Amino acid sequence: MRKLLLSAALTLFAVPALVLAQGITFEPVSTATLPWDAVPSPDGSTLYFTAIADDGCPAIFRADSENGAVTTLAACDPFVMPMGIAVSLDGRTLYVSDSFTAGAAGNAIFAVSTDSPDMVNTIAGTQGTAPQGVEVGLRNGVETLYFTGIHTLTGQPTVYALPTASGTPEVLAHGAPLVAPSGVAVSQDGSTVFVLDRFASGNGLGSVIRIRDGQATVLQSNVQTGGQLAGLTLTLDGSLLLVSSLDETAGTAQVLVLDLATQQSSVINDVISANTGAGGLHRAHELDVFAWADLTSGSLGGTIYRVLINR
Repeated sequence: MRKLLLSAALTLFAVPALVLAQGITFEPVSTATLPWDAVPSPDGSTLYFTAIADDGCPAIFRADSENGAVTTLAACDPFVMPMGIAVSLDGRTLYVSDSFTAGAAGNAIFAVSTDSPDMVNTIAGTQGTAPQGVEVGLRNGVETLYFTGIHTLTGQPTVYALPTASGTPEVLAHGAPLVAPSGVAVSQDGSTVFVLDRFASGNGLGSVIRIRDGQATVLQSNVQTGGQLAGLTLTLDGSLLLVSSLDETAGTAQVLVLDLATQQSSVINDVISANTGAGGLHRAHELDVFAWADLTSGSLGGTIYRVLINR
Protein backbone atom coordinates (compact mmCIF):
# COMPACT_ATOMS: atom_id res chain seq x y z
CA MET A 1 0.00 0.00 0.00
CA ARG A 2 1.33 3.44 -0.88
CA LYS A 3 1.43 5.80 2.07
CA LEU A 4 0.87 9.55 1.83
CA LEU A 5 1.38 11.81 4.83
CA LEU A 6 -1.24 14.41 5.60
CA SER A 7 -0.68 18.11 5.16
CA ALA A 8 0.15 20.01 8.34
CA ALA A 9 -2.95 22.09 7.63
CA LEU A 10 -5.07 19.25 9.00
CA THR A 11 -5.43 20.28 12.60
CA LEU A 12 -6.40 18.58 15.85
CA PHE A 13 -5.39 15.05 14.77
CA ALA A 14 -1.69 14.22 14.71
CA VAL A 15 0.13 12.80 11.67
CA PRO A 16 1.80 9.49 12.66
CA ALA A 17 2.15 6.24 10.76
CA LEU A 18 -0.77 4.76 8.87
CA VAL A 19 -3.59 3.86 11.23
CA LEU A 20 -4.78 0.82 9.31
CA ALA A 21 -2.76 -2.27 8.57
CA GLN A 22 -2.23 -3.61 5.07
CA GLY A 23 -5.33 -5.09 3.48
CA ILE A 24 -7.36 -2.12 2.23
CA THR A 25 -8.95 -3.07 -1.06
CA PHE A 26 -10.85 -0.86 -3.50
CA GLU A 27 -12.79 -3.09 -5.91
CA PRO A 28 -14.52 -1.37 -8.85
CA VAL A 29 -18.02 -2.84 -9.12
CA SER A 30 -19.72 -0.68 -11.75
CA THR A 31 -19.10 2.35 -13.91
CA ALA A 32 -21.70 5.11 -13.79
CA THR A 33 -22.41 8.62 -15.01
CA LEU A 34 -22.08 11.19 -12.21
CA PRO A 35 -22.50 8.80 -9.28
CA TRP A 36 -23.09 10.95 -6.20
CA ASP A 37 -23.41 8.39 -3.43
CA ALA A 38 -23.36 4.64 -2.82
CA VAL A 39 -24.36 2.37 0.04
CA PRO A 40 -24.01 -1.41 0.59
CA SER A 41 -26.89 -3.66 1.55
CA PRO A 42 -26.74 -4.68 5.24
CA ASP A 43 -24.76 -7.84 4.37
CA GLY A 44 -22.57 -6.13 1.75
CA SER A 45 -23.68 -8.36 -1.13
CA THR A 46 -25.29 -5.53 -3.09
CA LEU A 47 -24.39 -1.89 -3.71
CA TYR A 48 -27.01 0.79 -4.30
CA PHE A 49 -26.12 4.13 -5.85
CA THR A 50 -27.47 7.36 -7.29
CA ALA A 51 -26.36 8.47 -10.76
CA ILE A 52 -27.56 9.43 -14.25
CA ALA A 53 -29.08 6.76 -16.52
CA ASP A 54 -28.13 6.29 -20.18
CA ASP A 55 -31.18 8.29 -21.27
CA GLY A 56 -30.18 11.23 -19.09
CA CYS A 57 -32.68 10.58 -16.31
CA PRO A 58 -31.53 10.77 -12.69
CA ALA A 59 -31.90 7.29 -11.25
CA ILE A 60 -31.38 4.86 -8.39
CA PHE A 61 -29.45 1.69 -9.21
CA ARG A 62 -28.64 -1.71 -7.70
CA ALA A 63 -25.37 -3.49 -8.49
CA ASP A 64 -24.34 -7.01 -7.57
CA SER A 65 -21.06 -6.78 -5.63
CA GLU A 66 -19.64 -9.92 -7.23
CA ASN A 67 -20.56 -9.70 -10.92
CA GLY A 68 -21.40 -5.99 -11.28
CA ALA A 69 -24.83 -6.63 -12.84
CA VAL A 70 -26.83 -3.39 -12.61
CA THR A 71 -30.60 -2.95 -12.25
CA THR A 72 -32.50 0.35 -12.28
CA LEU A 73 -34.84 0.64 -9.29
CA ALA A 74 -36.31 4.09 -10.01
CA ALA A 75 -35.68 6.84 -12.56
CA CYS A 76 -36.89 10.28 -13.67
CA ASP A 77 -39.93 11.64 -11.82
CA PRO A 78 -39.82 12.64 -8.99
CA PHE A 79 -36.03 12.88 -9.05
CA VAL A 80 -34.06 15.83 -10.35
CA MET A 81 -30.72 15.38 -8.60
CA PRO A 82 -30.80 12.40 -6.21
CA MET A 83 -27.64 12.73 -4.17
CA GLY A 84 -27.57 11.02 -0.80
CA ILE A 85 -28.60 7.39 -0.35
CA ALA A 86 -28.93 5.15 2.71
CA VAL A 87 -30.54 1.78 3.39
CA SER A 88 -32.85 0.61 6.15
CA LEU A 89 -31.58 -1.86 8.73
CA ASP A 90 -33.55 -4.70 7.09
CA GLY A 91 -32.32 -3.76 3.62
CA ARG A 92 -35.79 -3.36 2.12
CA THR A 93 -35.96 0.43 1.81
CA LEU A 94 -33.59 3.02 0.38
CA TYR A 95 -33.72 6.61 1.54
CA VAL A 96 -32.73 9.06 -1.21
CA SER A 97 -32.26 12.80 -0.76
CA ASP A 98 -33.01 15.23 -3.58
CA SER A 99 -32.53 18.92 -2.86
CA PHE A 100 -33.79 20.03 -6.26
CA THR A 101 -36.99 18.07 -6.72
CA ALA A 102 -39.83 20.25 -7.93
CA GLY A 103 -43.60 19.81 -7.71
CA ALA A 104 -45.96 19.30 -4.79
CA ALA A 105 -43.50 17.23 -2.78
CA GLY A 106 -40.77 19.86 -2.97
CA ASN A 107 -37.17 18.97 -2.22
CA ALA A 108 -37.33 16.03 0.11
CA ILE A 109 -36.15 12.55 1.01
CA PHE A 110 -37.81 9.65 -0.78
CA ALA A 111 -38.25 6.02 0.18
CA VAL A 112 -37.44 3.58 -2.64
CA SER A 113 -38.29 -0.11 -2.32
CA THR A 114 -35.44 -2.54 -2.97
CA ASP A 115 -38.02 -5.28 -3.71
CA SER A 116 -40.42 -3.43 -6.04
CA PRO A 117 -38.84 -1.20 -8.71
CA ASP A 118 -40.45 2.22 -9.23
CA MET A 119 -42.12 2.19 -5.80
CA VAL A 120 -41.19 5.67 -4.53
CA ASN A 121 -42.77 7.60 -1.64
CA THR A 122 -42.02 10.99 -0.10
CA ILE A 123 -40.90 10.93 3.53
CA ALA A 124 -43.22 13.24 5.44
CA GLY A 125 -41.48 16.02 7.31
CA THR A 126 -38.47 16.23 4.98
CA GLN A 127 -39.98 18.55 2.38
CA GLY A 128 -38.24 21.88 2.06
CA THR A 129 -35.15 20.83 4.04
CA ALA A 130 -32.84 20.74 0.99
CA PRO A 131 -31.55 17.35 2.19
CA GLN A 132 -28.00 16.31 1.42
CA GLY A 133 -26.39 13.40 3.27
CA VAL A 134 -28.52 10.59 4.73
CA GLU A 135 -27.84 7.65 7.03
CA VAL A 136 -29.90 5.09 8.95
CA GLY A 137 -29.12 3.87 12.46
CA LEU A 138 -30.61 3.27 15.88
CA ARG A 139 -31.55 6.02 18.33
CA ASN A 140 -32.88 4.98 21.70
CA GLY A 141 -33.50 1.55 20.14
CA VAL A 142 -35.61 3.00 17.30
CA GLU A 143 -34.59 2.88 13.63
CA THR A 144 -33.86 6.49 12.71
CA LEU A 145 -33.09 8.44 9.56
CA TYR A 146 -30.34 11.01 10.07
CA PHE A 147 -29.92 13.72 7.45
CA THR A 148 -28.32 17.08 6.76
CA GLY A 149 -29.94 20.07 5.12
CA ILE A 150 -31.40 23.44 6.09
CA HIS A 151 -33.92 24.54 8.71
CA THR A 152 -37.31 25.07 7.10
CA LEU A 153 -37.93 28.29 9.09
CA THR A 154 -34.50 29.92 9.38
CA GLY A 155 -32.71 28.53 6.33
CA GLN A 156 -29.70 27.77 8.55
CA PRO A 157 -27.64 24.58 8.10
CA THR A 158 -29.18 21.80 10.17
CA VAL A 159 -28.71 18.15 11.11
CA TYR A 160 -31.92 16.15 11.73
CA ALA A 161 -33.04 12.83 13.18
CA LEU A 162 -36.37 11.29 12.13
CA PRO A 163 -37.79 7.87 13.10
CA THR A 164 -38.28 5.87 9.92
CA ALA A 165 -41.72 4.62 11.02
CA SER A 166 -43.26 8.10 11.44
CA GLY A 167 -42.84 11.29 13.38
CA THR A 168 -41.43 14.79 13.17
CA PRO A 169 -37.78 15.57 12.38
CA GLU A 170 -35.80 16.53 15.47
CA VAL A 171 -33.06 19.14 15.17
CA LEU A 172 -29.73 17.76 16.45
CA ALA A 173 -27.62 20.78 15.47
CA HIS A 174 -28.43 24.12 13.88
CA GLY A 175 -26.24 27.00 12.70
CA ALA A 176 -22.54 27.46 13.49
CA PRO A 177 -20.15 25.73 13.22
CA LEU A 178 -22.21 24.18 10.42
CA VAL A 179 -22.01 25.93 7.04
CA ALA A 180 -22.77 23.34 4.34
CA PRO A 181 -23.31 19.98 6.09
CA SER A 182 -23.07 17.05 3.70
CA GLY A 183 -22.34 13.42 4.61
CA VAL A 184 -23.48 12.05 7.96
CA ALA A 185 -22.51 9.02 10.07
CA VAL A 186 -23.82 7.78 13.40
CA SER A 187 -22.43 5.61 16.20
CA GLN A 188 -24.00 2.21 16.86
CA ASP A 189 -25.95 3.46 19.90
CA GLY A 190 -27.01 6.70 18.23
CA SER A 191 -25.36 8.88 20.88
CA THR A 192 -22.89 10.53 18.52
CA VAL A 193 -23.33 11.90 15.01
CA PHE A 194 -20.49 12.88 12.68
CA VAL A 195 -20.93 15.32 9.81
CA LEU A 196 -18.62 16.25 6.95
CA ASP A 197 -19.28 19.93 6.27
CA ARG A 198 -17.95 20.97 2.87
CA PHE A 199 -17.13 24.61 3.71
CA ALA A 200 -16.98 24.93 7.51
CA SER A 201 -13.23 25.72 7.54
CA GLY A 202 -13.55 28.60 5.08
CA ASN A 203 -11.53 29.19 1.90
CA GLY A 204 -13.35 26.31 0.20
CA LEU A 205 -12.22 23.76 2.80
CA GLY A 206 -14.39 21.55 4.97
CA SER A 207 -14.49 20.22 8.51
CA VAL A 208 -15.43 17.01 10.29
CA ILE A 209 -17.89 17.89 13.06
CA ARG A 210 -19.03 15.73 15.97
CA ILE A 211 -22.51 16.22 17.45
CA ARG A 212 -23.07 14.81 20.93
CA ASP A 213 -25.50 15.88 23.66
CA GLY A 214 -26.58 18.86 21.61
CA GLN A 215 -23.02 20.16 21.20
CA ALA A 216 -21.31 20.48 17.81
CA THR A 217 -17.51 20.26 17.96
CA VAL A 218 -15.00 20.48 15.11
CA LEU A 219 -12.78 17.38 15.11
CA GLN A 220 -10.84 18.02 11.91
CA SER A 221 -10.48 21.21 9.92
CA ASN A 222 -9.14 22.11 6.47
CA VAL A 223 -10.44 18.99 4.73
CA GLN A 224 -10.55 19.25 0.95
CA THR A 225 -13.78 17.69 -0.29
CA GLY A 226 -14.62 16.72 -3.85
CA GLY A 227 -18.00 16.60 -5.56
CA GLN A 228 -21.39 17.92 -4.53
CA LEU A 229 -21.77 15.28 -1.83
CA ALA A 230 -18.95 14.58 0.62
CA GLY A 231 -19.27 11.31 2.54
CA LEU A 232 -17.97 9.79 5.74
CA THR A 233 -18.66 6.64 7.74
CA LEU A 234 -17.57 4.70 10.81
CA THR A 235 -16.06 1.24 11.02
CA LEU A 236 -18.35 -1.32 12.65
CA ASP A 237 -16.58 -1.08 16.02
CA GLY A 238 -16.80 2.72 15.91
CA SER A 239 -13.05 3.20 16.34
CA LEU A 240 -12.23 4.71 12.93
CA LEU A 241 -13.94 7.47 11.00
CA LEU A 242 -13.38 7.26 7.23
CA VAL A 243 -13.72 10.54 5.33
CA SER A 244 -14.08 10.81 1.55
CA SER A 245 -11.78 13.66 0.53
CA LEU A 246 -9.11 14.99 -1.81
CA ASP A 247 -5.41 15.57 -1.36
CA GLU A 248 -5.19 19.32 -0.81
CA THR A 249 -2.10 19.72 -3.02
CA ALA A 250 -2.63 17.18 -5.80
CA GLY A 251 -6.43 17.37 -5.88
CA THR A 252 -6.68 13.57 -6.13
CA ALA A 253 -9.00 11.20 -4.28
CA GLN A 254 -8.21 9.76 -0.88
CA VAL A 255 -9.91 8.43 2.21
CA LEU A 256 -8.84 10.26 5.34
CA VAL A 257 -8.81 7.95 8.37
CA LEU A 258 -9.35 9.40 11.85
CA ASP A 259 -8.67 7.16 14.84
CA LEU A 260 -11.15 8.50 17.37
CA ALA A 261 -9.39 6.98 20.40
CA THR A 262 -5.78 7.96 19.69
CA GLN A 263 -6.47 11.09 17.61
CA GLN A 264 -4.14 9.80 14.93
CA SER A 265 -4.87 10.38 11.27
CA SER A 266 -3.69 8.85 8.03
CA VAL A 267 -4.61 8.50 4.39
CA ILE A 268 -5.68 5.62 2.17
CA ASN A 269 -5.14 6.44 -1.50
CA ASP A 270 -3.96 3.22 -3.13
CA VAL A 271 -5.83 2.68 -6.45
CA ILE A 272 -8.02 5.79 -6.09
CA SER A 273 -5.22 8.38 -6.16
CA ALA A 274 -5.56 8.54 -9.95
CA ASN A 275 -9.11 9.90 -9.54
CA THR A 276 -10.01 13.56 -9.04
CA GLY A 277 -13.45 13.17 -7.49
CA ALA A 278 -14.59 11.86 -4.12
CA GLY A 279 -18.28 11.35 -3.36
CA GLY A 280 -20.42 9.47 -0.89
CA LEU A 281 -19.13 6.76 1.46
CA HIS A 282 -21.16 4.30 3.58
CA ARG A 283 -20.63 1.08 5.54
CA ALA A 284 -22.84 -1.98 5.49
CA HIS A 285 -24.89 -2.27 8.69
CA GLU A 286 -23.61 -5.75 9.57
CA LEU A 287 -19.91 -5.77 8.68
CA ASP A 288 -16.94 -3.71 7.53
CA VAL A 289 -17.82 -3.61 3.84
CA PHE A 290 -18.08 -0.14 2.36
CA ALA A 291 -19.36 1.53 -0.81
CA TRP A 292 -17.61 4.59 -2.25
CA ALA A 293 -18.66 6.75 -5.19
CA ASP A 294 -16.13 8.40 -7.50
CA LEU A 295 -17.29 10.87 -10.12
CA THR A 296 -14.22 10.99 -12.30
CA SER A 297 -13.10 7.50 -13.34
CA GLY A 298 -14.27 4.65 -15.56
CA SER A 299 -15.71 4.56 -19.06
CA LEU A 300 -18.86 6.49 -18.09
CA GLY A 301 -17.05 9.14 -16.08
CA GLY A 302 -17.56 7.58 -12.64
CA THR A 303 -17.08 4.34 -10.72
CA ILE A 304 -18.75 2.64 -7.76
CA TYR A 305 -16.25 0.83 -5.55
CA ARG A 306 -16.65 -1.82 -2.89
CA VAL A 307 -14.10 -1.21 -0.15
CA LEU A 308 -12.86 -4.04 2.07
CA ILE A 309 -10.85 -3.65 5.26
CA ASN A 310 -9.03 -6.65 6.72
CA ARG A 311 -7.66 -6.00 10.16
